[in-house]
Amino acid sequence: MPELNAQEAKHVIGIQGNVWTEYIKDLPYAEYMTYPRALALAEIAWSPMASKNYVDFKKRVTGHLPVLDVLKVNYAKAFLKQ
Repeated sequence: MPELNAQEAKHVIGIQGNVWTEYIKDLPYAEYMTYPRALALAEIAWSPMASKNYVDFKKRVTGHLPVLDVLKVNYAKAFLKQ
C-alpha cells in the first residue's frame, strides 16, 4: 500500500484496531483474534517509522509470549512460523 502524501497524512490523528465479533463465539477465540495483533497495533502507533523493523518486532513479541502464557491468553501463533 502506498504511503499517504502530506496532504492526506494531516487528516490521520490516530489508529484503531477493530476486532469484528459477529462470528466470534467465545472469549478464547476473541483472544486468538486479538493477540498478538494488539502488540502489533501498539508497535505501529508508538514507534517512529525509522525504527520499525519486523525481525526486531518479532523478537520482542516472542519475549512477551511467556506473559501471555502465564495469563492463559489464547493467542495466535502463526506468526512464529514465518
